[in-house]
Amino acid sequence: MMQFTQPDSEINLMIETAIHKKLVTRQDFQKIMTLAGQELKIEAHEKQLLCHLQGMMKNRSTGGLP
Repeated sequence: MMQFTQPDSEINLMIETAIHKKLVTRQDFQKIMTLAGQELKIEAHEKQLLCHLQGMMKNRSTGGLP
């Protein structure tokens, strides 16, 4: 699993968990996007995690969302 300077932030934990389990629920995805929208500045590593998760979803590498 990727390691970053702030591994305990809520958004990092949620995204890393979804990537690791290869499962994201609609509720979890909505919460991730809400958290990302609430932050004034999204850290570079958070953007990388979001892109990775979205790529997995696009390629249907994750379960949960249609």
